[in-house]
Amino acid sequence: MNAGARLYEEAAKTAAKGVRTLVTPEGAALNVKLASIGDRFGALVLDVLFIFLAIAAFGLFMAWVGSLGVPTLALIVWLLVFFGVRFFYFVYFEIAWRGATPGKRIVGVRVVDRGGAALTKEAVLARNFLREIELFLPMTLLLSGAGFGLGALISLAIFIWIVCLLIVPFINKDRMRAGDIVGGTLVIRQPKPILMEDLAASQTADGFAFTREHLAHYGAFELQTLEALLRRPPGPVRNDTMAAVHARIAAKIGWTRAEPSTEAFLRAYYRALREHLERQALFGLRKKHKHDEPQKPTAPEG
Repeated sequence: MNAGARLYEEAAKTAAKGVRTLVTPEGAALNVKLASIGDRFGALVLDVLFIFLAIAAFGLFMAWVGSLGVPTLALIVWLLVFFGVRFFYFVYFEIAWRGATPGKRIVGVRVVDRGGAALTKEAVLARNFLREIELFLPMTLLLSGAGFGLGALISLAIFIWIVCLLIVPFINKDRMRAGDIVGGTLVIRQPKPILMEDLAASQTADGFAFTREHLAHYGAFELQTLEALLRRPPGPVRNDTMAAVHARIAAKIGWTRAEPSTEAFLRAYYRALREHLERQALFGLRKKHKHDEPQKPTAPEG
């Protein structure tokens, strides 16, 4: 069996287990596990509960304001806040917490870019705008049908619309809802940030002098990706991938020295980056991803 056939067979096996392979901009492949439908539903229920509690608390405050003699203004303000919180809750947290909301964090899932790149604001806006069309807006119309004077046929059409969009994750292999399809996103199980000791202990940085500036470009996510690459069995695919990753890292950190061994460079960089991140973590400074703002050093490393 040739290398291409083996890779195809491995990809088919992992896909059947709900595992997908994302290729990062550095050229390294990362296997991620898709969030289950139950995970996604649980996270949504928690987030809706948090939104409801926030809106209910604000509603009590506005009811008190209305009791002071401005009930119409209080109702208008409450409605504006209701629609604003409902939409921007998801947008804010998925941007600020890099694909996670409070509900997603509790359940252990997050949103990622389907192409392996960093999650963009445009993707977050697109997937959450579609949530309004998929669920919240038609649900609001359905539950308020009497107040809007909607007939039975219109209410039935709205119900069918909700059901059709809710079954989308069940009929595609990546469990994407309509918002994920439009935004180019996946919802995955949160990878556990485990940095394994045995691989780090086998590395040597002899002959490589990496400065703090060289190591400030990457975080724990990239460290684990590099670890996965170094653990791959030898072969042409691994060698080509390592060469591409070596070139990208060297360009990123401004490393101009020619190295006789690509693997030696990557293993040395892995060890140095791991030690750097662990030293930072001792002081509560954690860089989870290369797109985090790099921590500015206050003193030279010993």
